[in-house]
Amino acid sequence: MKNSKVYPLFIVIAAFCWGISGIFTKVITHYGFTPFEMGFIKTFIAMLILMVYFSRKGKNIYNLQKRSDLKDLIVISILGYSLYSVAYIFTVNEMGVGLAGAMLYTKTAFVLVFSAVVFRKKITVKSLLIIALTISACLCISGVFSSQQIPITFKGLAWGVASGIGFAIYDVIGKRSLDKYSSETVTLYTFMIASVFMGILANPVTTITKIFQTNTLPFMILYAMVVSVVPYMLYVKGLSKVDVSVAAVISTFELMVSSVAGIVLYDEPITFFKILGILLMISAVCVLSISSSKKAAKLTNVGEIEYD
Repeated sequence: MKNSKVYPLFIVIAAFCWGISGIFTKVITHYGFTPFEMGFIKTFIAMLILMVYFSRKGKNIYNLQKRSDLKDLIVISILGYSLYSVAYIFTVNEMGVGLAGAMLYTKTAFVLVFSAVVFRKKITVKSLLIIALTISACLCISGVFSSQQIPITFKGLAWGVASGIGFAIYDVIGKRSLDKYSSETVTLYTFMIASVFMGILANPVTTITKIFQTNTLPFMILYAMVVSVVPYMLYVKGLSKVDVSVAAVISTFELMVSSVAGIVLYDEPITFFKILGILLMISAVCVLSISSSKKAAKLTNVGEIEYD
């Protein structure tokens, strides 16, 4: 694709898709599907679609250099993707679309911590500033400082933090696999392993039967396409031509989309502190991105970030 300006747009579209995933969650929950069943549905259907799409690349896409590499892929799939997916759905059901999107971005702080452990990166004053901004943002958006009635529960906050941890694990541990394998191989293995894990939790027979009983198969395919297949493929495509620090800033569009969706579609209250929280969250990602750009002009993924 000759026009390089289209690649940032890919990331914007991916972020938009993730931002509206809470809308699908609300609708599917209405039909009686549990978070585990929803996680299995979107993952399993996405896996089938990707297997068909990547079939043109041949069997090489499945080849692993070492069996031990499978360990990282299992961590990415279960502790990363699966935890993030299910925890986010639980958070939406407990506290709404907007708050769920905000809690997801606690991943900024966890990425710093996990990178320090996995890649021996130093946690410095700038790193602590990013963590402070992230925590402050979550407190503001959660409604702790607001006098309005906002559906905040301990369970919701716990699941929200879990979603951030899962997303951070997906990013950080995924770096090691991407050093050895293509994004297609890592993505395909992620969906395959996660499908098996989600299937154990959800009971595939019961879940598939429920889909046909509720006549929701077309909607479920749309769900998998919008929140899994399209955003993951577009994000990877965009990241191939856009510096990761810039991509990180662009992807915060997801947070704004989810917050606006909650306000417009579900009458979730808009407050001064919610707006302040969003701004603080964006500020945290911007500080992270600026720091990354100064230390590594050729940065290719989150695992290579260094901080002053």
